[in-house]
Amino acid sequence: MGNIAVIVDLETTGLSAEDQIIEIGAIKIDTKTGEVLDEFQSFSLPEAEYGGYQYQISSFITDLTGITDDMVADAPSNSDAVNAFLVFAGNLEIWAYNAGFDSKFINQHTPEHRPFKDVLCIARKAFPDLRSHKLTLVADRLGLSQKSAHRAIADCLMTKEVLVQGLRLLDCGK
Repeated sequence: MGNIAVIVDLETTGLSAEDQIIEIGAIKIDTKTGEVLDEFQSFSLPEAEYGGYQYQISSFITDLTGITDDMVADAPSNSDAVNAFLVFAGNLEIWAYNAGFDSKFINQHTPEHRPFKDVLCIARKAFPDLRSHKLTLVADRLGLSQKSAHRAIADCLMTKEVLVQGLRLLDCGK
């Protein structure tokens, strides 16, 4: 199981610590071959500012992600969605693109405080000539489809390709 890892991506109500998860997507992969072995996806219902579940997703986030209030209306809470993800991940290594962002949201809902490995670090080493290492720019460099970008599973699949191709590129010099 040494080559098996999990890649996770979140969609959130914004970028600050007070924001909340609206979607978790994850894939189990073989890091050597890039084969996707399993998939996890869950919407998550954000709590309203003063408790309860009457939160409204901003039009900016809906325009960016395509996720609407109706899509999260019957979804589990952030804590329940995170716990379901952690069951899916088991003891496997967890990777994310810009891992500090995703781990901040995941770890605030669990006492486990799992470490995350960062695919962004791989992208910076493998593609040092890029002016920016945003996931969509690295994906463009690799000729990857960006259809459904800013949806969790689509971003996981792009991240997987950056990870696998980046690791292959970095192994070439050894």
